[in-house]
Amino acid sequence: MDYTTLKEDLLFELADLGYQQSIQLKDGALFFEPKLLTLKPSDLFFIDGIYTIEQEYFILAINAPLYNIKGTILLTNKQYNELKSNNYLNQNITVLEYSSNTEPIVIKRQYNMRKILANEFEEDRYILKEGFPDFPPCPYGNSFKMLGYDTKLNEYVRISSSIVKRRTLKTIKYN
Repeated sequence: MDYTTLKEDLLFELADLGYQQSIQLKDGALFFEPKLLTLKPSDLFFIDGIYTIEQEYFILAINAPLYNIKGTILLTNKQYNELKSNNYLNQNITVLEYSSNTEPIVIKRQYNMRKILANEFEEDRYILKEGFPDFPPCPYGNSFKMLGYDTKLNEYVRISSSIVKRRTLKTIKYN
């Protein structure tokens, strides 16, 4: 399968997941033309996925809830490295290779945290923390009241609502 077909397939899959807007690279920065908005590395936005095609092109799925932006940007290898050097890509996200054999895309991150679904949940590994001062920033400029926590990797995670409703989920309140 050629690059153009792979690119179109990936963009179609991401659009199906809500990443429908187009983001450009302008003067080394992420630019959203409909709002004439340049996202700075210090702005609150999230890179929910990074996909590479033939190790030459990168497509990023970007989510900036405060600005109502959920879209994609296509980058060459050089542009991708430029964004990294400008501190846009210091978030810890695995770059996934996209090919004709790739399974359908599933966004595994939400607001820069891993998303834990019911089929991945382990009762002895994940807990719910309430009111802790070290919560990561909320995507809407507020603060989280509760967040999931992976006790094995020592990181905050997004837990699906079906898990939160379980009576067996251990909750720890901050004192």
